[in-house]
Amino acid sequence: MTLDTQDFRALAASIRALKQSASFTSPILNSRHAQIMNSLDQLAAFFERTADLIENNEASLYDRRVVYVANTPGWNTSFVTHGTGAGLLRGRTVNAVMGANYAYQAGGWTWSQDHLYAYANYDWLSIGISGNVGFRLMKNNQINPRLSLQTQGQAHLFGAETAAGVDLGLFDASVRAAGEVGSVRGEAKCVFSVDEQVISAQAGAALARGECEMAFDLAGLTITMGLSGSVGSVEAGFEYANTPGVWGVSVNGALLAGAGLSVRVEYN
Repeated sequence: MTLDTQDFRALAASIRALKQSASFTSPILNSRHAQIMNSLDQLAAFFERTADLIENNEASLYDRRVVYVANTPGWNTSFVTHGTGAGLLRGRTVNAVMGANYAYQAGGWTWSQDHLYAYANYDWLSIGISGNVGFRLMKNNQINPRLSLQTQGQAHLFGAETAAGVDLGLFDASVRAAGEVGSVRGEAKCVFSVDEQVISAQAGAALARGECEMAFDLAGLTITMGLSGSVGSVEAGFEYANTPGVWGVSVNGALLAGAGLSVRVEYN
């Protein structure tokens, strides 16, 4: 679902327009009037903060690393765009997401009744590539361009996914699980803006992987250190991230058995 934050801002402006200055001879009425004006301010601020939250985090919706499982054999391609030119001028992010996948064998099952639904897919010998380009021109009504590029490729011997949910019109919920066997993956990502820089690249394959983390907080500064390990693997990667309130770096490498180290610093 795509939310048009301009509607949120228009609603906030309409609420603020209801405010009127007034003076009464009764202190009780003056106090009540001040409470009402304050409530209108708080309500308008809620919609404005919601719009900021959506706009500032919109691009992260397209950064998820998911296990893709085809439901039909052969080639499957897709190209989807999110956003408009008008939205770009209002601070929204424009995204283009593309992908191609080939599966030697694949199949699926679906079920629905009333407001409930469920499905399951599987594939054999699958290989796929995908890419995502995102661009934002403005932030908080100021020119602040942001460019993000991401590409990844993956292949597995076998993959499966299942999902179920309920759709009641105004409310819907779903749950999904997916896994793959004999997988290899590679990806690269970069993000550039005035207050955000991210560069990362990962590639490898593993029979098994695990990780652990420890963190401590000191006067509002949170430092998280993580260790990862793998068995039956060939992998390498690095990441550098400098985003508002967060700085982090990680490296990993493996040949048959390997380890990785990550450090993340969060500050107010």
